[in-house]
Amino acid sequence: MCVEQLELQKGDRVIDIACGTGRNHPYLMKAVGATGEIVALDYTPGMLARAKKQAKAHGWHNISFIQSDAAKMELPAASFDGAI
Repeated sequence: MCVEQLELQKGDRVIDIACGTGRNHPYLMKAVGATGEIVALDYTPGMLARAKKQAKAHGWHNISFIQSDAAKMELPAASFDGAI
């Protein structure tokens, strides 16, 4: 699985580009733990709404959501330990 290949550690910060409904979030949460952070980015508000609903249902408070075009994203790459 691609999340395993990132070799994330507890406390790491990872960005999920084109996160969709958040299907990778359970795996990313397991990898970064409660002290890590997931930044979820998607162009479609409806997809982000579903990902937010999933995060709320699981009580995940360390996920931030960004509605944006990934091609125009202006986040510094050095601020992440991994990207998917």
